[in-house]
Amino acid sequence: MTIEQIKKREWLSRAKTVYKQLKKLQKQITKDQQQKKFLSEIGVSDDALNKKIEHDIQQQRKQIAKLIALDKEIKRIILTVQNDTLETILVRYYLLYESFPKVAEKMIYEPRHVQRLFYQAIDKIRISEVEGL
Repeated sequence: MTIEQIKKREWLSRAKTVYKQLKKLQKQITKDQQQKKFLSEIGVSDDALNKKIEHDIQQQRKQIAKLIALDKEIKRIILTVQNDTLETILVRYYLLYESFPKVAEKMIYEPRHVQRLFYQAIDKIRISEVEGL
């Protein structure tokens, strides 16, 4: 594997963390909203605490917006391959978290063939499209 391929794979691998981070942030927003509601229900009117909770929620929403933008960028980069089969393999691997054997099973290919196609797809990603590469 070339250094260029490694860099492209690392860049695409960020997709795997995007969804985990989005779920974590959404859970934290829900928790903060519940805490704010609970404080209101029991009659605690601590303006400083309410402002902090609201500030935290706004920060989390900003992070979510950045992650959504990154997700869109990753999807856009995958489409630079301009080959339906290769795009499908990248989507299944990076966005749906499927292993090569699982991708092969769904596409009715041999796992080794899927792996070869995967590396072809990595090679076809236009390097000028990927920031920092």
